[in-house]
Amino acid sequence: MSEKIHILFLIDKLSHGGAERHLQRLVTSLDRSRFRPVVACLMEKDGVGQEIEAAGIPVFELGLERLYSPRAFRAARTLRRIARSYRIKIFHALLNSAAAFGPLVLADFKRNGLPVVLSQRDDGFGLSPFLEKVLRLNSIFLADRIVAVSEGIRRQIIGQWGVAGRRVMTIRNGVELPDYRSGYREVLRRRVRKALSLDEDAFLIGMVGMIKKLKGQEILIRALPQILKEFPAVHAVFFGDGEERPGLETLARSLGVGDRCHFLGTISGVAEWLPGLDLFVNLSETEGISNAILEAMAAEVPVVATAVGGTPEVIETGVHGVLLPSRDETAFAETVCRLLGDASLREKLGRNAARRARREFSLEGMVREFEKVYEQLLTGSGVS
Repeated sequence: MSEKIHILFLIDKLSHGGAERHLQRLVTSLDRSRFRPVVACLMEKDGVGQEIEAAGIPVFELGLERLYSPRAFRAARTLRRIARSYRIKIFHALLNSAAAFGPLVLADFKRNGLPVVLSQRDDGFGLSPFLEKVLRLNSIFLADRIVAVSEGIRRQIIGQWGVAGRRVMTIRNGVELPDYRSGYREVLRRRVRKALSLDEDAFLIGMVGMIKKLKGQEILIRALPQILKEFPAVHAVFFGDGEERPGLETLARSLGVGDRCHFLGTISGVAEWLPGLDLFVNLSETEGISNAILEAMAAEVPVVATAVGGTPEVIETGVHGVLLPSRDETAFAETVCRLLGDASLREKLGRNAARRARREFSLEGMVREFEKVYEQLLTGSGVS
């Protein structure tokens, strides 16, 4: 195909979240000799949108805070104008609101041959019945291909939504794989502790993600008093922000661990902090495939995570980390203490995790899989 393929990507927003970073990595890594991405977001483009623009990719805000409001008509006209002016050949929606809004707005483009791709990154946790119905109908009638981030989500789309299995495929997330020079991880370890004004022998447990109840930061804070009884040098580091952060800071102070909890907010370059951690924790109640878990694995950090969503497809207990039931503070505290007390086990888990990340979750591999999907849809060699 000599003509460059213009692809319109639509996402809910472009703040510092996992899906937004996934989109950034995808669009900036596509082969520009064949593909020309254009990005639109329903709400604000924020920091990630600006970073995508800095890579020479057009980014548009549709100014739509609520899907079904008078502003939706103006947003729909803008999206259609973008599709026409850039002569879009493929439409790809990520996140639930974008996947509900975009296919309906571009339905006549679809009738004229525009292939539609929907990315399904979660298990529908917390969706309203109406939004779930719209997503299901769009998936059945308007999507040419649905890309699930895990096999579990793929099975759910087929089994619960009734979408033909031949149109649903799995492409797991991919992340950039660091290549640490000899001794560099130890340099980063010291650098992270210096940045936090901590002693070099401090144990660091880290979490990455928006601060909200379903992400489970509260579990780590509540478990800290028990962990500190055995390991007094432990500190917890939280990367990310959210409306519930003040409440968590208050909780930490009330439990007497306020000085052991470091809330760093939304920062760039989180991957550079990860090698300085002794343990990485993901305690979500729902998850697709967490980019943060993959980045921790790539940084050779052992992972303790809840066995939800696609996480069991990534972590095998005793091999790459430890999986736990959701919201079990006691089991979590006991697991952390066991790992902190066994340096050789932590080293083994981290080493195995890094090997798997390099083998199965590279950014390059993920991007090549998406490029195959786009080419198949345009050449007709894919499954209809």
